[in-house]
Parts: sequence; structure tokens; C-alpha cells
Amino acid sequence: MTTATITEIRTAIHHAATQLAGLPYVDQKSAIELSEVTESIVNMCTVLRYQAESGTLNPTDFKLAKSIIERALK
Repeated sequence: MTTATITEIRTAIHHAATQLAGLPYVDQKSAIELSEVTESIVNMCTVLRYQAESGTLNPTDFKLAKSIIERALK
């Protein structure tokens, strides 16, 4: 599995954070509609945090988190 560069990772996270920080408000209906993708992103963030703390994440764990996001985006 190819490893993303820190620049690629930083850009993706910074872009998402900037977009979310720019939202004035999210109503309940929209939050419900987006809940699947929101949960998949939280899962990926948890995976990244676990890797930062333990260093024991394997490529399969990352691929699973990534596939959950991909499914949620469809």
C-alpha cells in the first residue's frame, strides 16, 4: 500500500476542517441526511488518532476506514 505524503494528508484534513468551520449552522434535517458520511469521517479520524498514539495500525485497518467513507459518499 502506498503511503500518502504528510502534505497530502494535511491538505485533505485542512480542507475538510476549513469547509466545516465555515458553515454557519447545520439543521437537524441536514444532519440526519449526512449522518452516514459524518460517522464514516469520525471513524477515519479515530483510526488516524489511534495510529498517532500507538503506531500499530495496519494497512487493512486504514483500507476498511477508507472503504466505509467511499460507501457513505455514494
